Amino acid sequence: MWFIKFVDFFFGKDGSYYATVPYHSHKKATILKCPVNYDIGPSFHVSKEDIIDCALLDDVDKRLKISHHPDGFIQFSGYGITSGKDEKGNIKGIGVNSWPLKNLVDGPAMAIGIAGVEEFEKCCESKSYYIIFNDMEIEGSKNISDYVLEFFYFNEEAKSFIVDYIDSNKYLFLQHPSGKILKLRVIEPEKENKLNGFMGIYVYKSKMNFGKNKTGFTISSSSGNLRRNEKGELIGDLIGCCYPEDSYRKHIKSLNYKPVKP
Repeated sequence: MWFIKFVDFFFGKDGSYYATVPYHSHKKATILKCPVNYDIGPSFHVSKEDIIDCALLDDVDKRLKISHHPDGFIQFSGYGITSGKDEKGNIKGIGVNSWPLKNLVDGPAMAIGIAGVEEFEKCCESKSYYIIFNDMEIEGSKNISDYVLEFFYFNEEAKSFIVDYIDSNKYLFLQHPSGKILKLRVIEPEKENKLNGFMGIYVYKSKMNFGKNKTGFTISSSSGNLRRNEKGELIGDLIGCCYPEDSYRKHIKSLNYKPVKP
């Protein structure tokens, strides 16, 4: 049996979480920061000035990755990427101040879209730290081979709702705002950290059109920096990552359900 590797995900000592897509054959991706208008829907404009091309390296300490920190700071970091904050607390690179991990939100914290699984690495062994989904448990048409992984963050208090199944996996059932019940696969930190939160993953099939490219991937963050524009509309900023370059106009989107108005 072959396993297709999509995503690396891990927690930090302070409770931060990190994700990267290192297994695609193309080792470059476009990262961006752009506004989203919650009062007019999910569409928004991205200018060429908002994007940066950067490498996805195999070295775990240097590859491009997205991280969400306890104070709500979300950023991209990696080789050649300016990251972190300066001494005054200003963001230096591609980042946004979003919701603190001690506060929960209604929607996903992050999502990854994938098309063209044949361009991802394969392995023939299952390791204890792998989170494995088989096609039988993934919702969506059998005729679709593109996938979306939505990551929902939960704090330590939510652990009492985790269910142990006979398949040795752990799940949490979550009601979507539409009323649909989602069955989330639980990822708990391997080592104890300051927050001891955990992540639930929901995977489903969704057709993704990358134009001439039959393969690609996207990463979308939660949004932050909420404010009102001159029309009184609620605006937020999000950061994202995608390959190929022109796919950001179609597939990068804010994953928060409409936030509480400031």
